[in-house]
Amino acid sequence: FEYKRKRQVAELKCDNCDNIFNRNIHEIATNRRNNNFKHFCNECDSKSLGGKIAGKIRNKKYEGEIGKIIKPKGGYYEVYVRKTHPYRPEQDWVRQHIIVIENHIGRKLLENEVVHHIDGNKLNNNINNLDICTILEHNNCHAKAEQIVFELYKYGTVGYDKKTKRYFLK
Repeated sequence: FEYKRKRQVAELKCDNCDNIFNRNIHEIATNRRNNNFKHFCNECDSKSLGGKIAGKIRNKKYEGEIGKIIKPKGGYYEVYVRKTHPYRPEQDWVRQHIIVIENHIGRKLLENEVVHHIDGNKLNNNINNLDICTILEHNNCHAKAEQIVFELYKYGTVGYDKKTKRYFLK
């Protein structure tokens, strides 16, 4: 039995340039505010007035505070670098675990590389808790961990709470 966790992706058409692009279905659900919601590809979204204004407001708030760390809704710490990070000169904000691993290895992560938190805690960015994986290796790692939880559930070591929708150790 080989279980592979897959990201659920929807194919959308940009309401601005008509390009076809993919978006995580969970992003669509959380970003939809009303029935008139429009979909923009990343390029059009970054050029849009709303995207520019939101970025300027957020960056203005932290201007002069390079190195400021915040924890946004995504659950990962982000560091304000205002285009000063040597491996991410195009970005204002970089997730802290990416900065830690890139500084450790002395280069930018490759396109197909991701950082895995070994203990599952997105806030533990100690270098000993971080591992570089390909996207496939990362998905397999999470799938194997999930498979272990299911096995432990069969043996009664792990339980499941239907109210919180979470597994727990008994």
